Amino acid sequence: MKLQTRKLLIVSVLLASALLACNISNPQAPTATLTPPSQEQPTQTPPPPQAGDEVATVVALTVEAEGVVPTNTSEVLPPTETPTLEPPTATPTEAASATPTLPPEDPKNSLGAYDWQDAFNNGAHWTLYDEADFKSEVTGGKYVMTKKSLEFGEVWEVSWPQVTNFYLEVTATTGACAGKDRYGLFFRAPDPAKGYLFGLSCDGQYRFAKWDGSEYQVIVNWTGNPQIKAGSNQTNRLGVMAQDKNYTFYVNGVQVGTAVDSEFTGEGKFGFFIGAEQTANFNVSFDDLTYWDR
Repeated sequence: MKLQTRKLLIVSVLLASALLACNISNPQAPTATLTPPSQEQPTQTPPPPQAGDEVATVVALTVEAEGVVPTNTSEVLPPTETPTLEPPTATPTEAASATPTLPPEDPKNSLGAYDWQDAFNNGAHWTLYDEADFKSEVTGGKYVMTKKSLEFGEVWEVSWPQVTNFYLEVTATTGACAGKDRYGLFFRAPDPAKGYLFGLSCDGQYRFAKWDGSEYQVIVNWTGNPQIKAGSNQTNRLGVMAQDKNYTFYVNGVQVGTAVDSEFTGEGKFGFFIGAEQTANFNVSFDDLTYWDR
């Protein structure tokens, strides 16, 4: 054992000496790392919005690519593509509806400018009431009549102007109603206690009558017509052409009837009437009361 150990030591010493004599060294091989410069992508500008589009704010991202380098090789990963944001498509706007064309026979087509109109911005042309059976008021740009009870037939009210031959019209809108609940124009009144009544009923009929101060006379009894919008919460435009003793009646610009009567042919006042037969607190809103002298 001692001999073997001694031999190993001698061999080790000899090898060490040989290495030193030959000056053999084994330094570590250098490692070369190539770092590429950062590549900055230009900011992408979105296309301009088209006329009518909503303005969209688009933020463009700047992407920086960093290289990953193996030994002796330099490779740069391609930059991530910046998405292009399209401006939103504008929602098309519907064109405004055109004003409806008047029926060919509507008197307004040929009458020109009106001579007088009350748009009910105030109650300056009226005496307003609030009684047990009846109420009148100007509210919301309308003249509103309310028949509180089912008694006493029609109630009417007149304004100040007085006319002889004319075309007179008004737009009227009913509240809740039924059957022969009625409303309309009162005209050619030599005094507030006399005059003619042209009116519509809730069930879609018209009538022409007169009150001579003591007696109620029907000249044209209830007559149906498809031009009349029947029922609650309906709007109709009523018109009367008065020329001496001749009368022509219109609903929504369409002629619905005629009549002849010579009781009241001179100058008179005009206004509205209302009557409730089935609906307590029946109300009607009147607007744009207008006349043309003839």
